[in-house]
Amino acid sequence: MLVSCQLRKMTKKKIKIKLRYDGGILLYAIFITFIVAVFTGTLVLLFYYLNRNTQNFLIYNQMQDEVKSAIQYSLSSESNLAYDSIQSFKIYDAPFKTSIAKKSWGIFDIIYARSIFQSDSIEIVCLAGSAEKYTNDLALSVTNAQNGLKVSGKTIIEGNIYLPNSSINKVNIEGRSFENIDQQFITVSDRTNMLPSINEKIFHPLNYLQKENIPGLFYSLNYITSNDSIVNSFMKSPVIIYHSGNIRIENKTLIGNIIIISDNDVYIDNSCNIENIIVIANKIHITELKESQLQCFAGQSIILNSVALRYPSALVVKDSYNNPESNLIVSGSSNICGTLIHITKPSVKSKIIVSKESQVEGIIYSTSFVELNNNLYGSLICYGLYVQTRQNNYENLIIDNEINVYKRSKYYIEPNIFSSNNDKKIIQWLN
Repeated sequence: MLVSCQLRKMTKKKIKIKLRYDGGILLYAIFITFIVAVFTGTLVLLFYYLNRNTQNFLIYNQMQDEVKSAIQYSLSSESNLAYDSIQSFKIYDAPFKTSIAKKSWGIFDIIYARSIFQSDSIEIVCLAGSAEKYTNDLALSVTNAQNGLKVSGKTIIEGNIYLPNSSINKVNIEGRSFENIDQQFITVSDRTNMLPSINEKIFHPLNYLQKENIPGLFYSLNYITSNDSIVNSFMKSPVIIYHSGNIRIENKTLIGNIIIISDNDVYIDNSCNIENIIVIANKIHITELKESQLQCFAGQSIILNSVALRYPSALVVKDSYNNPESNLIVSGSSNICGTLIHITKPSVKSKIIVSKESQVEGIIYSTSFVELNNNLYGSLICYGLYVQTRQNNYENLIIDNEINVYKRSKYYIEPNIFSSNNDKKIIQWLN
């Protein structure tokens, strides 16, 4: 009996020990299972996000490739991309949408490409000019030189010369004879009966001088006076500022997609920082502005004094009223890299004037006379030449000046002044 009781106690004790032992294994198993589950879940989640990021990365790269391809496609005339319209573009079978658009920006084009995927997007925009090289070898074209072109002093002309009769006369002017005896002139007699036709589309900004032609909403002059700095992306709508009276721009930073319009005069001084904007007025006066880039369109005159404008700037005067004193004057120690255009009735009183201290690189185009008093690195296309000396005035004479198309930068891209339906080239990327 005593033995039986002891056995039962031992059995119970053993059973208790066994139960504790089995419970520890269960807890250990649960813990291991939890760790494995967490690890497996983490791996699954990691692989999910890794796969998702990889897919997004691939899609992002495809979007980048597609917007770049869209820009290149838009540069081709075969794209038939109309101005101020949006066109879809696709090269990848991918879940994003790409569109392209084109609009005029002065004498150039702006081309946009945008790709959208869910809440993400990639946008790029560029300024483009003509891929054609109309003036590639053209140094000088004078349509009114029926009696030939006269040269004297240290005159140098490098590039093709287009004259009605291919005649270049080396003359003695006020005791100065032609000194560059080794100079070989390359004359061509075709395409000189008239000035090359110009693309009328580039003058569209001048339509904004009539208030009712201004597209969309515009700001009053107070928008400039109340803001020291205005920076507007080309991805956005343009900031248009209109004032019927004179506008004076002083101590301002104006950068990007901005158009300033005045029915009268606009004055800009050297306290301003200006990039890529367009200025439209009856008369434009710019004084001592340095290292800027802009396009100016005037209905009567543009006057620059000691101004430095970087490529691809433009100065355009179109006199629609045959004003007897419609001028484009580059004076002082100005340095202009870009395009000068003057459209008016031929007159020695209405002309482009480049002072002796000023330098121009690019294209000068005029339906009237050009008074070139210093060197031009580029192309001069005009109705006639005009020179004032201390003793007399002369037409179609070049004295002591160099016109050299081959000294123009090899990266120079022509604006759309001769055609708008040709292939394009990128001038610069814009923000």
